[in-house]
Amino acid sequence: MDFSGRPSAPKSVGELLARITLVSVLLSGGAFALFEWEQALGATEPQAWTVVTAMFTVGDKHHFIPMWTYPFGIVYRTDVVNDPKFRSFYEKKTGKKWVFPPTDIHEYAEMAKAAKAFVPKGMYGCAMQGAKVDPLVMELTNYVYALDGDYYDRKTWKASFDSEKGREALKIYKDLIDNAAQPGANGANFDDAFNTFGQGKAVFAVTHNFLMPWLLDKTNSVVYDKVDFVPLPGGGLLGG
Repeated sequence: MDFSGRPSAPKSVGELLARITLVSVLLSGGAFALFEWEQALGATEPQAWTVVTAMFTVGDKHHFIPMWTYPFGIVYRTDVVNDPKFRSFYEKKTGKKWVFPPTDIHEYAEMAKAAKAFVPKGMYGCAMQGAKVDPLVMELTNYVYALDGDYYDRKTWKASFDSEKGREALKIYKDLIDNAAQPGANGANFDDAFNTFGQGKAVFAVTHNFLMPWLLDKTNSVVYDKVDFVPLPGGGLLGG
């Protein structure tokens, strides 16, 4: 923070996310605390929500709705994915017809592994963030949801990750860590994976859709003119 009292610009994507998270938690926490307080004073649920909404209303415009989303998708290198040579290479390697976007998470995994075998040395099929705890969970959850799996049964509240779908998601994820991702991916965090892709060293990445403005900014990304984003097959975290 400088002496004017203004916060300094974030020095990394991780710092930016930390700030967004802090502000979101403070605003959301305040909103829900106000909601509970109003109900404790005797307000009905609609009345309590009206008070909360009014807190973020100026004139007739609402400037804030308390919610938190982390939609993920697949970012990819258009120069590789759209290359007829890569598509032909994929078909020969897998014995499958090229379809993009991938129709399921298995197909995505095959594309990422084929990409690693296709690109020059020093590039990788996908950038991944396998470090414990948050980076791994945030990324792996997309594989679980893409297989229509879950961490718990929504009716019984019993843990359900140790199931056929959960084990299959973990199997695919580990396969990509071992056979498609950048070296050290099992210890990589969010910044590591983002920088690997942004520096042009990976063809694919399963990551946040809000990163696209950074990846399209040529001051932050060497792939600004050859990157695009598609939804995860089967849906990802919070719908992808």
